[in-house]
Amino acid sequence: MASASTSHPNLKQTVSDGQPKQSWKIWWLPISVLLALAPLLHQYFTWTWLKGHYQYFPLLIASVIALTWHRWDEAQRSATPARRSNLAAGLGAV
Repeated sequence: MASASTSHPNLKQTVSDGQPKQSWKIWWLPISVLLALAPLLHQYFTWTWLKGHYQYFPLLIASVIALTWHRWDEAQRSATPARRSNLAAGLGAV
């Protein structure tokens, strides 16, 4: 028995080769906010390290960064350019 395959011309297909590369300009706001807050963050992490129950708080932030880095390519493929700019603006606001 032979099987026939049908294709649906209206379905969207994800192709990552044809997408334009993201510019570094979308990251200037979050990077500048992090650089501006670097002295305050350093003081905060030093203070929390001295407290016993907050000692592992920097490890939590490092874990979030590592998990985000691990899933970043998949998130970029599924996101549209408008959502990427909203993400950058949200990270800058945080």
